[in-house]
This record gives sequence, C-alpha cells and structure tokens, in this order.
Amino acid sequence: MLDRDRAWERFGRRAAEMLYARKERRELSFLVRSAAERYRELLAEFPQANEVIPQHMVAAYLGIEPESLSRLKRRLTRPATPRARRKGAV
Repeated sequence: MLDRDRAWERFGRRAAEMLYARKERRELSFLVRSAAERYRELLAEFPQANEVIPQHMVAAYLGIEPESLSRLKRRLTRPATPRARRKGAV
C-alpha cells in the first residue's frame, strides 16, 4: 500500500514540476519575445493551430487583440516590399 502511495506522490510531483516549468517558459516568453515571435513559436509547435483554433482564442493565448493578430498574420504572409517614397522626400 505504501509503495503505491509513493508512486502516486512521485507522479503528482513530476506532473506539477512539468506544469510549473511550462508556466515559467510561457511567462518568460511574454517578457522577452514579441507577439510575432510568440506566434511563430505557436505555429512551430502546433502547425494546425490556425485551422482548428478560432482566431480570438489564438490572439488571447498570444496576449494580443484579434485585430492585432490579423495584422500580424498579414505582415508575416505577404512578401517584403520596399516602402514607397513620400512626395518631397529626399
């Protein structure tokens, strides 16, 4: 009986440690990474995220507004083009 309880204790401790480490990585990413970097990481870890998760939930996970996610996705998917020069600019 005691061995079984120890096994469950060990299992619970390892699960808690894993969840704590995941939480720490997520909080650190909010401090040191941009929304674009967090979005790229999400897609690298879960490539199907855009297809199966509603945009407002992805935005909430990234800590941004859905409109900001739309702009971010548009910016990341279109090819980089040189900016047009403004009139009178030298």
